[in-house]
Amino acid sequence: MEKYSKKMDRRKKLVEKSIRISLQTIAYTFFFSLLCFPDYIGFRFGIAWNLQRIIIVIALIWILRNNIRANQLLHTIGNHKGNWLILLYLSVCFLTMVVRKDLGSFMRPMMDYVMTYYLTLYFLKYEIKMDSFFRFFILCVWICGIFGILEAIFKFNVFSIFPTIEGLGGSGIERDAAYRICVNGRHPLGYGLYLLLAFPLVCFNQKQRTMDILNNPILEILILVNVFCTGSRSTLGLALFEIVLVLIFSRYEQIKKAMVVLLPLILAMCLSLILFSNSELVHKLYVKLVVMFDGAFNTNYAGKWLNYNSLNLEGSSNYRYYLPKIFTLPDLNPFLGLGIGHNFHTTIEGIEIQSIDNFYVSQYIKYAYPGLFTLSLFLFSKIKDLLISLFTSRDDIFKVFFIGLLVYFINLWFVDDLETLKLIFMIFGVLTHRRESHI
Repeated sequence: MEKYSKKMDRRKKLVEKSIRISLQTIAYTFFFSLLCFPDYIGFRFGIAWNLQRIIIVIALIWILRNNIRANQLLHTIGNHKGNWLILLYLSVCFLTMVVRKDLGSFMRPMMDYVMTYYLTLYFLKYEIKMDSFFRFFILCVWICGIFGILEAIFKFNVFSIFPTIEGLGGSGIERDAAYRICVNGRHPLGYGLYLLLAFPLVCFNQKQRTMDILNNPILEILILVNVFCTGSRSTLGLALFEIVLVLIFSRYEQIKKAMVVLLPLILAMCLSLILFSNSELVHKLYVKLVVMFDGAFNTNYAGKWLNYNSLNLEGSSNYRYYLPKIFTLPDLNPFLGLGIGHNFHTTIEGIEIQSIDNFYVSQYIKYAYPGLFTLSLFLFSKIKDLLISLFTSRDDIFKVFFIGLLVYFINLWFVDDLETLKLIFMIFGVLTHRRESHI
């Protein structure tokens, strides 16, 4: 009998170990689907099913079939202090779904945002250590960065070989006879948002827990080249702003070391730009930088200095000027949004508005003021927690995420989130776990 009992104990341990390893694999696949795999690949069955949503369903089934794990997940969700904010936001989404008869208006925030947040908390608490998560994050950035270079060279997105969900975009586009890479984003601007979130993290030294602009120079350069290849003015400008912020928030030792290396490089680059000013590559770089400046300050130095005029760029800047006026449109109900399935278009002062390149305006159209307010309330609560940790902890990870989030939300005034908001919910899950594990 004792022999049989020991044999059963060994078998039980083997089963538990295999479950743990299997769930850990699911956890890594979940983070891979967020950080590396496009969300436009999949099929439609009621709603759009991509890898991330499929993995969420598999993970929930795998967790809930085991009583211990089910209790762990329920404990993780039940003890979360911000649940009332999440419920408030989801109630607005649910009401929009019912009134507008639009299933996606509730299922998208529930699956892509809320479940991403809770599962990130759960996986980091029970399955993956923080250091392992950061290493995996960096690995995914490497993969996307290399794919970005290949796409720029061959003008072919490797993810385009997979079946795509109709109407969700994907693959690169051309503007002014130049190819703009997309990699894992629905649009080059979406991939740009991803790169802006990734760059500060690449500058984080995990061993020393400090921010260092020279922490991973090859990958940092790879990201900046990818930023350039997206062809996005806002992304390029904010990437340069991020570099400045990383230097400002770094400690004195890192700043001193960076200046010793960067100043000679900057001088050498300036000299090279002068010497090779007639080359096509340098001319393109000049155009990018000057056009970026023109877009930010409403000037036209690209046309005056470089004889460069783009109706697309001019129209893009003028178009964005009219978007905030949507808040004042009498045709929109300020208390009930149109939902995500409605193809919104209108005319403002003779300008036809079809693409909503402003996240805050887009949220207003979809969920009206209640949705915009409740979502903002949750985001602000997490940013408040981040700021508290930033000033009370010597761990620079909070500075890293602060820079990434600051730049991200600035950029959302110029672009829609392009389905990158789930990355923000993942990051908030990481920060919440980090903060709670140090209380």
